[in-house]
Amino acid sequence: MADILPTSPKRGFSQWFGSGALVALAVLLAGRFAAEKLRGLPHFDERGGMDAYGAVETYYLKKNPNPVEVACFGTSQSVFGISESEVATCLGEKAERVRNLGTPGGTPFDMWSLVRRNPESFKDLHLAVVEINPFVLQKGLEGDDRMVLSLSQKATLHERLTIASAQMRRRQLMDLVLPLYSARRSLRTVFFNVLDPCPGNALCPCPEQKALPAAGWVVNRAHRDNRERQKASPDMVARRFFGNWRVSELQDESLRNLLAWLDEHKVPVVLHQMPVHPEVVKLVKSDPRYMKGFQQFSDYVASLKPAPAAVIQILDTDECGAGEDDLADRTHLNQLGASIYSRYLAEKIKSVPGLTVTVTQGG
Repeated sequence: MADILPTSPKRGFSQWFGSGALVALAVLLAGRFAAEKLRGLPHFDERGGMDAYGAVETYYLKKNPNPVEVACFGTSQSVFGISESEVATCLGEKAERVRNLGTPGGTPFDMWSLVRRNPESFKDLHLAVVEINPFVLQKGLEGDDRMVLSLSQKATLHERLTIASAQMRRRQLMDLVLPLYSARRSLRTVFFNVLDPCPGNALCPCPEQKALPAAGWVVNRAHRDNRERQKASPDMVARRFFGNWRVSELQDESLRNLLAWLDEHKVPVVLHQMPVHPEVVKLVKSDPRYMKGFQQFSDYVASLKPAPAAVIQILDTDECGAGEDDLADRTHLNQLGASIYSRYLAEKIKSVPGLTVTVTQGG
């Protein structure tokens, strides 16, 4: 009789997924969920400064006990150009209840993130002043390093799918599954996340520094003698703002979501575009390429729904009573310019029918 060959054991589920494999899977899942908790925590640089969005959210919202009645959302142009005290005085508001939430490198996505992540901070809001900036609304900005980090920390699946660049879209989708990029932390950042420093802390005296105006804002002799920030040519600025202007689907949707939320909560909205250097304005008004981009941007603003209570759109500093000496660089106002523009903006807001009574009641 032929030898009977032993039969191979059946390869069942338990053979492929034994106790060792299950332990490894459990460790992997535990690590994944632990990393998720790190995703949205702010980053710190080598000087102890928190990232710009994190600084605004942490120190201007979460750690500020005063209610927000007038909120100014925007980019670094708002950081440089909005004076809370001037706006408060002109509108008859308490200064501590007017909040400049401009974020250096910020976009409509960041503005919308501030609101949806912190709705309780805006329960007393009765006026939203929203900067409309043609540069940050463009498609091309989605690859900027600050934008990449912001998206990886806060974007939903749907928002990641709207990213124009296929490569960037894949990167963001991969990070959503496994947050290796957004949850990665230096030892310095981990230490400061645990420390949770307040301004004035000996180890981290100014964690909110990235949310403050940068060099060139304070007007003094050094400002007059040092115009390093002016080195960007007018043509470069005009091209960045209006060259081949096309709106980003992600930023468009974020801005419309913000407007819809404010409308739902019965908060009137004023949109405003901040002035830039006269040499940039001259190019925008004379070069057909930039004229076309400006018109496309203006048409886009006019299409926004729900319709804002007002749109205050200027380009030249002369329109608000400022001059070249009131600019820190080609696109940002300085300390004096901020006072001038803030008074101009507040007076314009006061002249909008139906807004005056609403605003002064909060004071």
